[in-house]
Amino acid sequence: MMQSRQLLYTRLLKSEEKCPLDLEEISGQILEKCAGLPLAIVAISGVLAVKTSKKDQWERVRDSIGPALRDSSIETMKNIISLSYFDLPPNLRTCLLYLSIFPKDHTIEKENLIRRWIGEGFIHKQGGRSLHESGELCFNELINRSLIQTAEIDGAFGGHEVKSCRVHDTILDFIVSKAVEENFVTIIDAPGFVNPDPLNKIRRLSLQHNGEIPPDLVVSHARSLHVFGRNVKIPSLSDFRLLRVLDFEECEQVEDDDLAGIDDFLHLKYLRFRNAHSVTELPEEVARLQNLEIDIHGYSGMMEIPEIIQQRLVCYVTVVSDGWTTLPDEIANIQGLRVLEGLGVYDQSTEFIKALGSLNKLRKLSITFYNCQADGDNWEENMEAAISSIYKLGQASLECLHICIDEAVPLSFMWPSGTCHRGGLHHDGSGMDGIARQTRETEPSHGRYQGGRRGDPGSPA
Repeated sequence: MMQSRQLLYTRLLKSEEKCPLDLEEISGQILEKCAGLPLAIVAISGVLAVKTSKKDQWERVRDSIGPALRDSSIETMKNIISLSYFDLPPNLRTCLLYLSIFPKDHTIEKENLIRRWIGEGFIHKQGGRSLHESGELCFNELINRSLIQTAEIDGAFGGHEVKSCRVHDTILDFIVSKAVEENFVTIIDAPGFVNPDPLNKIRRLSLQHNGEIPPDLVVSHARSLHVFGRNVKIPSLSDFRLLRVLDFEECEQVEDDDLAGIDDFLHLKYLRFRNAHSVTELPEEVARLQNLEIDIHGYSGMMEIPEIIQQRLVCYVTVVSDGWTTLPDEIANIQGLRVLEGLGVYDQSTEFIKALGSLNKLRKLSITFYNCQADGDNWEENMEAAISSIYKLGQASLECLHICIDEAVPLSFMWPSGTCHRGGLHHDGSGMDGIARQTRETEPSHGRYQGGRRGDPGSPA
């Protein structure tokens, strides 16, 4: 019981605090109902964490758990997870149910999850915040309630931003069961295996492992299609006319022909490719779609983005490269580009680096100054162009700048006298550590600067 108390109190109280005397007895009764199960204790602490420290509130939680079932740890866990689930506000309950689309043991990227939520229409602006910021609030609330677990933290310069999460198998089993029961999602993870009843109207479809859509399954009402893995048979998209979210994750088998007819998806809000290296060109017709966000993760330079898409301001694009690939100059002409990550400055043309400064909608930039000899005699020109572009972006919409620098790069050359302020960006001649320190001191809530040398904890892998 002592270890159980320590686990509960660690989750609820600051290390120097003790449990209030009037709550000691009731907390013991709650722990007794948890039957010593660590996951049950963590889950119930998530419920208590959002309650006031009043005895009547804790008594309600205790009474909601039901009787202690010492001979059935499974039923105890179900009771507590069910309590945690129904204690959520309706919008958070929907966001949690949505996690049923992911396979077991899957690492879920926070940014991707928030964009899926937004694309589905689950997120609404709260208190003057943007949709993305409101989505972050929902994500953090699920973390605080211990319903999802932190998988990766961005620890650059002492930061604690969660970058990805996982769902415990027991909690995921509950979520999937509830999602299937409510016909919230349909999961196909083997040929011919459909969960649940194939006669139900399909709302969201998740294809996993060796999944293949049965020919008699009606998918015309599906709002989202999520495809995981290289062994899934890619379905014809011709019947998915009402999609809001289309996501291909680790799908090297997706080819250009598989995207035929995507321009008919008039409701599509979020289109994502992660390591879909066989797709060589986005269909030009995508440019017709209003307010579409395109997310290309693991961009290898092989995928062509037509000029008409580059020029459409209503089409927002995310490109994540590997830090070494030479990107085509056309990427720097995508006026709708708002996230660019994994950009190796010395691996690009000088024209590309100069053009970056004109991307007025760019919100997040992650660049690396590795291998300064890669560009021959032009490395200094590329560095100067990068500094100039960063300055221009800092005066526009840039909110987050992440820089990684090789030991060989002369910092005194890279950061000359002069400053650049915008969204938490501040550069001067005091060296990288000084820049980071000053940034933290002056950083507004929406801006963020991260920097590091190659191999630092904050450096991209």
